Amino acid sequence: MVATPSARGARLIQRAPDLAVRANKWQSPHSREVLKRLLAALREWEPSGQVISLDEVYRTLDGVLGDGAYLSGRELAKLDARLREHLMQLVPVLRQKAGVSASQEEQRAIGRARRLQERVLPVTHREARAHVCALATAVQSILYLLVEAAAVEESAPQQKQSRESGGAA
Repeated sequence: MVATPSARGARLIQRAPDLAVRANKWQSPHSREVLKRLLAALREWEPSGQVISLDEVYRTLDGVLGDGAYLSGRELAKLDARLREHLMQLVPVLRQKAGVSASQEEQRAIGRARRLQERVLPVTHREARAHVCALATAVQSILYLLVEAAAVEESAPQQKQSRESGGAA
């Protein structure tokens, strides 16, 4: 800070300009291969003929949860609609993957998504922002569960083969 005299003789203190902090671009926590397997699983399930775009889902999540994401009221309304659409697409995929033997974590994620979808977008900016963040984390947790399910499915045949080869030796 620098002190400078004013016209009235009082000393004014000027702030030094803030230096911009460079933020890293958000990246998926999953490898490219895992995302490809997840996308293939999502494409298999097409009850409405609509393909789920993981790029669009991750862009939406980055818009809400990314570094420095400030959202105006209009942006919140758009993101609310997009996240609801993503949940409408992803929840049935998770239900189908889980089947009748859904884990408690999967049941919780599905129940949370349903409850959030039933709520209307709050009027105040702070509550609307919190609601949109909750929708985004619900989408993120469902994606995580789908990726986890894909990883388990992929490792199950390998484990079975190793048990069979280990038992034969």
